[in-house]
Amino acid sequence: MMDSGTRGITGELRYLAKHAGIYGAANLFARALGFIVIPVYTRYLTTAEYGTLELLELSTYVLGMFLGLGIGQAIIRFYNDTDDPQQKALVISTSLWCVVTLTVVGAALFLPSGRFASRTVFGVEEYHQFFRIVFVTLLLTLMADVPMAYFRARQASVRYSVFVSCRLLAMLGLNLLFLIGLGWGVFGLLLGSMLAHGAFAILLMALVVREVGWGFDGRLLLGMLRYGLPYVPGGLGMFVLNFADRFFLQHYAGLAAVGLYSLGYKFGMLVHMMLADPFLAIWGPRRFELARQPDAPRVFSAIFTYFILAEVSFVLGLSVLGREAFQVLTGPAFRAAYHFIPVVALGYILLGAYFNVQVGILLHRRTAYIPLIVAASAATNILLNALLIPYLGAWGAAWATLVAFLVMGAINFRVSNRLFPVPYEWHRLAKILACAGTVYAASLLVPATTWLTSVVIKLALLLSYPVLLYLTGFCSDGEVAYLRALVSRVRRAPHPAPQQDLSHEI
Repeated sequence: MMDSGTRGITGELRYLAKHAGIYGAANLFARALGFIVIPVYTRYLTTAEYGTLELLELSTYVLGMFLGLGIGQAIIRFYNDTDDPQQKALVISTSLWCVVTLTVVGAALFLPSGRFASRTVFGVEEYHQFFRIVFVTLLLTLMADVPMAYFRARQASVRYSVFVSCRLLAMLGLNLLFLIGLGWGVFGLLLGSMLAHGAFAILLMALVVREVGWGFDGRLLLGMLRYGLPYVPGGLGMFVLNFADRFFLQHYAGLAAVGLYSLGYKFGMLVHMMLADPFLAIWGPRRFELARQPDAPRVFSAIFTYFILAEVSFVLGLSVLGREAFQVLTGPAFRAAYHFIPVVALGYILLGAYFNVQVGILLHRRTAYIPLIVAASAATNILLNALLIPYLGAWGAAWATLVAFLVMGAINFRVSNRLFPVPYEWHRLAKILACAGTVYAASLLVPATTWLTSVVIKLALLLSYPVLLYLTGFCSDGEVAYLRALVSRVRRAPHPAPQQDLSHEI
């Protein structure tokens, strides 16, 4: 593989696009499966049952962060810190020992506590069997985290994506069998998830142990824990930022409100699942390699601009067509949830930006800053939830999330850019947001006519977005020339078109 300085920014973009595209294909497959089951779930579950399912999953999510001890993040860093294959294998095998120990401890602590958890979350004990199932699922997921982090650290995007997709298919099949075929409701969905995660956890552990063995290094583990542990309070803060509003909503508005808001929130999160997650899966380890290059800050800046452009474009389409999508995908009781998509999705654009501009903190191993930054943002979120939800309901939750993500991104940028300055292209980022805001505002004026008419008009508005970007001068001369070369290449195929390096133009 050529050196990144030789490839320039266009070469790096091609490399990132290749692997992010593979990760993204797996996420796209997962989201497609999610869309397939939405009409089923919203017709076989009530809004209250959907809210119950959401709170059960979220209640164990936070436990997984404590048990994980940040090992997954440490694997990515320590695996790429060495070129010695034996040392790389030792990083993985040591992590496996750690996770197996944590799983045993977790089983002893959590499995007997189902009734306590049910009383704490729902105020009654009737959900205690549900909690035992999700606790087992959590422990199985934890066991699979090391193998999956191993694939990411190796940049084995195909392998990672195949396992993720197969696990989802297995879970979907079991869920549909238990929900529709047997009529087991929430219990069936939880059981299907547990069985699928269990089978793949065993398979992945066996596969990785065969490759790396069972070596253990106590000093290495201590170093990894020192690096990874700051992610635990940071992860707890992220949990608060992402999901604490559901518990406020349950208290002030009931489980039905939780179910409705949660569905709209899931659509708003799509930008993170479909774009940010696959991009960061390859960008996470890759940026440590790029940081050694002399032009790294400029490369980071350009890639951040394209990342935001992709996210904003995705969110614009999602927000403009949200009403029409919900008319097709959901049962009548859930259709009002589309209103929450734009605010939630904008918050997740800010979250994606947060992870991207974190490079200075990670390169200098100042991960102790992460829990402090997230804690400040989580406190903001809790305060706003307490103030807004009693009066605005789910809208208060959505706006609290957006403001909290904004606070987190601003603090993170301030700290990280002092450690590793990156000349971000603020003028181009402003044009992206301004053009998208104009198109979205115009879409709000489209009357609620027939479904097909609304879709046609809104698609025409979405097509105007790249035109607006061009007219506002967003594209540099190098980008325009490169795009023209691509068009010429398509028109004159098989004759090759010139490949122009954008590194001198961006």
